[in-house]
Amino acid sequence: MSFVYDKEHVELLKRSAEQVGKLQAVIVDQDGKVLLGNHRKFAKLNWPERRITVKDDLHRELIVLHGNIQRQMSKEEAKHRLLKIAKILVSSGVPKENVCQKIAELVPWTESYVAKILPKEFKHSTGPKPKPKYINRITPIDVEKKRNELRTALSLTTNREDQFPFPNCKCKTCPNKDKCYE
Repeated sequence: MSFVYDKEHVELLKRSAEQVGKLQAVIVDQDGKVLLGNHRKFAKLNWPERRITVKDDLHRELIVLHGNIQRQMSKEEAKHRLLKIAKILVSSGVPKENVCQKIAELVPWTESYVAKILPKEFKHSTGPKPKPKYINRITPIDVEKKRNELRTALSLTTNREDQFPFPNCKCKTCPNKDKCYE
């Protein structure tokens, strides 16, 4: 996932820096690549930097993920980061069904949250889910009752156009060919 520039956020950072100063440094790796603080760099190119040593790709992703916990990370970004971590773990020998558990040991999120975000292939299969004790079942009588309620509501409308919002019907089965589409 490449960095997505949010102009509004950059403007807020510029104003904040002018009002109270630069509170958080931009975190860069040993090669100068920005890990945390892309928006701060866009706001002011001379934003202070803190250089850290990144051991490998997994360490890099964990730093970015943990660093972004303090701001509200979008679900899309979290999914992207967790998926990268999952692929790194699988390539290092962790079985796919153990990936969610292993990631939960590395990040501050729970295993259930990680499992909710990652695709099915990384989830531990526990077999079929047990059926709940009480199921709210809809009977044919309930369905017919609901249909009758809807028919009554429709028959009470004074404007028949409300029932058929699409003019110039072309369907063969519709009794109102001039009032709906197929």
